[in-house]
Amino acid sequence: MRINLSGLCMACTVAGALSLASCMEKDLYDSSKQETPSLATFATTQDVQFAIQYSVPSGYNNGFDVYSENPMTVNSDGSITLRTDIEPIASGIAESGVFNMMKRIPGYVKELYAYSTDLYATRLMHATISNGYATFKAVDFSTLIPTTSAMTTRSTKDLKLDIVYAPAVDSRHTPAFDGYANLPLELYYTVRTTFPNGKSLFETNKSKYVQEATMEVQEDAELWITPLITDCSLTNTLGYICFDGPKSSIPSDMTQIDEKLITIFPFASLENNPVAFKGVTGINTGQLFKLKYYDKSKGTLVDKFPKGTTIIWFLAAGIYDKATQTFNSSSNKAQNFYYSHAAWNTYEDENLRDHTTYYSVKFNNENYKFFGFEDTKRTNNKNCDNDFNDMVFMMKSNPTTAIEPPVVIDEEENPITVVEEKKKGVLAFEDNWPAAKDYDMNDIVIKYQSVTSYYNEYSSIGTCIVSINDIFDLVHSGANFNNGFSIKYDIDPTKVTSLMINGQSVTPRADGTGFVVDIFKNAFDYIRAYQPNQSHKFNVVINFQRNDKALRQADFQSKVVPYNPFIIPAEGVEVHLPMKEPSAAADMSFFGTADDCSNPAQKIYYVGKEGAIYPWAIHLAEVTDFGIPKEGDALDVAYPSYKSWVESGFSQTYAKWYIK
Repeated sequence: MRINLSGLCMACTVAGALSLASCMEKDLYDSSKQETPSLATFATTQDVQFAIQYSVPSGYNNGFDVYSENPMTVNSDGSITLRTDIEPIASGIAESGVFNMMKRIPGYVKELYAYSTDLYATRLMHATISNGYATFKAVDFSTLIPTTSAMTTRSTKDLKLDIVYAPAVDSRHTPAFDGYANLPLELYYTVRTTFPNGKSLFETNKSKYVQEATMEVQEDAELWITPLITDCSLTNTLGYICFDGPKSSIPSDMTQIDEKLITIFPFASLENNPVAFKGVTGINTGQLFKLKYYDKSKGTLVDKFPKGTTIIWFLAAGIYDKATQTFNSSSNKAQNFYYSHAAWNTYEDENLRDHTTYYSVKFNNENYKFFGFEDTKRTNNKNCDNDFNDMVFMMKSNPTTAIEPPVVIDEEENPITVVEEKKKGVLAFEDNWPAAKDYDMNDIVIKYQSVTSYYNEYSSIGTCIVSINDIFDLVHSGANFNNGFSIKYDIDPTKVTSLMINGQSVTPRADGTGFVVDIFKNAFDYIRAYQPNQSHKFNVVINFQRNDKALRQADFQSKVVPYNPFIIPAEGVEVHLPMKEPSAAADMSFFGTADDCSNPAQKIYYVGKEGAIYPWAIHLAEVTDFGIPKEGDALDVAYPSYKSWVESGFSQTYAKWYIK
């Protein structure tokens, strides 16, 4: 039965007297200090200002995840993939490649790794937290790759390299270029959407684009190439062969032609290559590089390709020496060669011989022609992702009709960037506030999992929050009170379009500038007191406006889960995390009584005396495993490092006290 307010007051007075004696026995407070309010928040999180800068096209938005340790792993074949044994601790969207915002992360974290799957953004960046700031820099992937690799096979017969032309490059490994192509931003989004990074085209119903990118020149023409994407951890070289004849007459055995290789990019890596190489800059997106036709009869290179020429592309890994800017003279020093002519790629399984995609994007009545390479030896296992976007280039011709457009992919009319940020943690409450009592923090224990959806619609209002999906799992009650549980959100309620708990529509109650949602009224309606291994979940879904009233990404970072949670032991009595403001329904007369030293006039709430080592509620960030203290055991009995954490001034040395 819920006790009434007057009964609670009497109970608090009695409990207060008992608990004060108990406090002296358990050394809850340092009696040598003055009875001034403690300002400790007992926070297991820290607010860190992120500074992330991606080299992406102007106006382009990309998502990212942040980890507390390096999320990449090197496989036995030298390929680098994302680990599956860890989860991100933060996520967000960088607008025009920039993210300068605060993120709330676990207090024990010292280093950060920003990981992006976006085709145009640096794959991995690193930062060390210093004085609340984290400035991210690209991670050099060449330091992760072993000096010897298992990729020693060549996909063609063992022949000496016969390079008839290699362009001179500057100290940045960049050949001379002929200006810039004006590429609409929509093209970048369209390619990103059609060829998602790390996803096999054979599993996303995009395998129709996997075809030979060998190109027939329909009329005399000048040709240019523009790099769009290089998402590769290998030192690749891109080049081509001028075959005099139609595609249909190319022999299946490449030894039957005069193999003359023309390189266009000795080091085919963009400066903004998601996979960084230390000290190597490479080419840039949008630069135009003119192709040369090799006239075998004269042994010369000319600017114009004659009608009837067929261009066969090749990608070679390992033939270029960055230190000397020269090529290895023998193919046995090359790791892999792949060709746009599938028959030249020697696989027993003919279904694996294609190594290129070929497609076009139509925009404003113009066909933009693209081809891409898969730069890893193709297999049907995880060592090759078969996403065919390791290298992507655009072709330009004069006249434009010289090369027939390949299959057209749909334009991304209104590009959208969506990122889900996942968080988890535990909330533990002591319901005898304002009395001290035992601080076993087991009166109400709730585990939560949260998903926040960030959304950026191209040419719209910017990045906003479209929904929050939180699951609050009531797992324990070591209480005699009929505790309720509510959440106070510091969010303008006019931004909310709908709110549901376990599929049922709920109307939040306005509270100051925010609103309150009552999750449950009485824990005993769902679980039994003092019983282990219980669970009852409450799924809270909040949807927000997508107009000028939207909840912006920048405004949300200080309002993230667990928001302002509190329990209600009786009418008018609320127990919040330290320094969190009560709701308008709270009876303010309890503040400053018994063991509480709050001062509402100074915005000081739910704190004990200076030197107190226990709060009445605590949030444990990024954990799901919480060993609930036994009845009557203060928190530091169950977690011996807890007291050291508090008495050290919440030092990072003991910040993992709750992680077993």
